[in-house]
Amino acid sequence: MEPSQRSKAFLPKFEHDIFLSYRHIRKPDEWLEKLHECLRTELVARLNNVDIWRDRLDLRAGDEWREEIEKALSSAAIFLAVVTETYFDSPVCAHEFDLYVGRRMGAAAGATRGVVIPVLRHRFDVPPDDFEPFQAVNFCDPVTGREYHESLAEDPRGGFYAAVGELALILRERLRDLAGAISAQMPAIFLAETGFPEHERRQIVRRELLQRDDLVVLPARPYRWNLPSLEANINTDLDRAELCVHVVPPGLDAEDERKVRRQLEMAVSMMQTKARPMPLVWIPSAPPGQPDPDGLTAWVTNELPNLGLQFIQGDSYKRFKEDLDELLAECGLASDLARHASESKP
Repeated sequence: MEPSQRSKAFLPKFEHDIFLSYRHIRKPDEWLEKLHECLRTELVARLNNVDIWRDRLDLRAGDEWREEIEKALSSAAIFLAVVTETYFDSPVCAHEFDLYVGRRMGAAAGATRGVVIPVLRHRFDVPPDDFEPFQAVNFCDPVTGREYHESLAEDPRGGFYAAVGELALILRERLRDLAGAISAQMPAIFLAETGFPEHERRQIVRRELLQRDDLVVLPARPYRWNLPSLEANINTDLDRAELCVHVVPPGLDAEDERKVRRQLEMAVSMMQTKARPMPLVWIPSAPPGQPDPDGLTAWVTNELPNLGLQFIQGDSYKRFKEDLDELLAECGLASDLARHASESKP
């Protein structure tokens, strides 16, 4: 699989979500092909993006295969091992397992620890000791002990597909848990809400920020403005944010203007308390016939600069991004927004 064809991983900071480890026991191995195909389909349906690394698909002609395997292992979150009786008879499989467990499971405090999930291809009287600590998924008939057949003609009860569904659910939960742990360690940017529906200019900014894999954009989901806990929820996000960005679009009704102003007031207060950069505000021009948010604009442009707030007025999205780049660099986040400049035009 060429790099340009690889799917984007679900997890930030990982090139691959899952490393599929197995011993070649027959060629072609329709069972393994079907497992990989069905599992990826199930996970994409549940998570939208997923990257499963597998040597036969991802090793290109001319690659140094051992080096490529070690590179993939170091950038994979979950180690999914298809276990047979002869799995550890393969020096490659043994090396993959030892390398992953050594790197990921022994991660330092604060680092993202790995996950090992064994797939038992047939029944074991005594499973390999190395896999005993981990939750396994059985892909074998409980009576005969033979592997579930990938063909419904051979297995009308569909044991193989039921096991794929069970495995996909386990992987989904593990990936979501890892995503939460990773996000909690990543720096965050607060991108203030602009009311409902979300304003086009805010959509552009949010879309570009989300293309980065080194930060989290808050709020993660829209605020519920009728909840008593609203301001506490906003303050929780602001407390975590390294930087606050606010779009003050034209054409807001009185209620949305109140929401935009309140978030900005709270952001200024929090950034002062935390000694962090003052919020960056973009005030796009109003289209012909649409009024500017005069009261809000006057407050932003006349009063807040005295507190160190930066604002850009007009339709210069390029200037807005340049100022945002500077603030990101000030926060220790080298920006890659510039490379998307030609792709997103407001």
